[in-house]
Amino acid sequence: MGVPLAITPGDPRGVGPEVTCKALALRSQRGQPVHAVLLGHRAALVRAAELVDFDLRSVDVIDLGDEDEPIEVASIRAAVLGIQEGRFGALVTGPIHKARLAARGFQYPGHTDFLGHLCGVERPVMAFVGGSVRVVLVTVHLPLSQVAAAVTHEAVLDTIQAANRALQAQLGIERPKLLVCGLNPHAGDV
Repeated sequence: MGVPLAITPGDPRGVGPEVTCKALALRSQRGQPVHAVLLGHRAALVRAAELVDFDLRSVDVIDLGDEDEPIEVASIRAAVLGIQEGRFGALVTGPIHKARLAARGFQYPGHTDFLGHLCGVERPVMAFVGGSVRVVLVTVHLPLSQVAAAVTHEAVLDTIQAANRALQAQLGIERPKLLVCGLNPHAGDV
């Protein structure tokens, strides 16, 4: 069956555990089981599974409820380590409460920067994939008023190069076709 997918449901008090269990339940109902390991708070996952009528026994659960750091941070850290060690094949993350984590000393504005730190990537980029479309963002977790100043030549070039490398390495596309969107419709007006 191969290496399992690592899923971190996110904040145990939020919607992440329920959304995770619901998604897995829907796949199971369609005859599409997922070879996955859930890393998080077992009690929250048990409650969520009961709400959506999902048999939690159909997946492995690693309970990280007794960690010194917030559960969602410990889950991501453990999942990344598992990927680096070859125990997991990929990672799906649930929502984290960024303000609550920041109040507890978490120094990253979100998943992307924390994952970059864990993987030793100096300038990580956030990407979204849907069907054949892949979108890579130059800026993340910024107030709209700060976006224009953050879209520098260097930031755009770094993002384009990261997207190009990922498409070549991960998807085997020798010469990817990349399109760049601007902040305004003409992408050239000052």
